[in-house]
Amino acid sequence: PARLKWALDHPGESSPEMRLGTAVHSLVFTGQHEFPVKPEDMSFATKEGKQWKLDNAAKLNDLITADQNDRAHKCRDAIKMNRDACEILESGDTDVACIIRDESLRADCRCLYDWVPNGKDFIADLKTVREGGSGPREFAREIMNRGYHLQAAWYLRLWNLYHQQPMHKVPHAPEPRFRFIFVVVETEAPFLTAVHELSSEFIQAGEAECLRRAEMIRDCTETGLWPG
Repeated sequence: PARLKWALDHPGESSPEMRLGTAVHSLVFTGQHEFPVKPEDMSFATKEGKQWKLDNAAKLNDLITADQNDRAHKCRDAIKMNRDACEILESGDTDVACIIRDESLRADCRCLYDWVPNGKDFIADLKTVREGGSGPREFAREIMNRGYHLQAAWYLRLWNLYHQQPMHKVPHAPEPRFRFIFVVVETEAPFLTAVHELSSEFIQAGEAECLRRAEMIRDCTETGLWPG
């Protein structure tokens, strides 16, 4: 808990890998990204480089290189070549926000969905991985190391809680969703792609751990005590 409190109070800047992943996300779901791209071989010590830096001063923390920009576009193109991924991404909504009061946790909870397909019984999420990370065994390790099963369980939980509430039950309301699918792309050539569905056992384990952590955060917040 003490480490969590420190991280919440001292948010860090985004890493180059995070910016690359965000650029891929934007290209896949909206067709463009908003990161300034540093021209290849440009030096900030030159007159042109100093002017470019001045023109983009407000966005320097969100800078990506020409190589990262090229790789982001190649990731997007690779996903378009995957038939299963294209079927998943054919019709739906991106960046769908959900904010709901969870009375059992006595807290307002939220999440932001990468992709909610129309007429499907699952939620989808796009992940970028390093070279060799898209295979089943490799991505399973990535899930555990980065807690992607916690994300999946949390997203499904909030989706179903939201649509169970009477105020949100409108004609043709979305059905509950209990499946979670990852669209995965490697950020190095040849930009391999894969589609992985999380098993129900993985989701159940993730939900149990999510609730344990959420209850811990609730108790720490209410008491003001964040033990080490």
